[in-house]
Amino acid sequence: MARRWQAKLGGKLSSAVIAEGKVYVAQVDTHTVYALDCSSGETAWTFTADGRIDSPPTIHRGLVLFGSADGWVYCLREADGALVWRFRGAPEARLI
Repeated sequence: MARRWQAKLGGKLSSAVIAEGKVYVAQVDTHTVYALDCSSGETAWTFTADGRIDSPPTIHRGLVLFGSADGWVYCLREADGALVWRFRGAPEARLI
């Protein structure tokens, strides 16, 4: 085996998820989900939420789903990272 590419995203990362020719990973402290091309390692798109993303995204039927510490569940289009919808999973907005 030989390494084909390497991406330096920095910071604390979630586990990686591979689907449909992309690698998906969340950079926890910058609140960002990255979609990287599997063959080149180039960034296909990024999406930044308003809170920490501690878990890897889930891929389902062309959608990227993940929760954030901001209380929202996000759904992005797998092709370009565009926001499809978001759902307030927390019962209320509470800041400490």
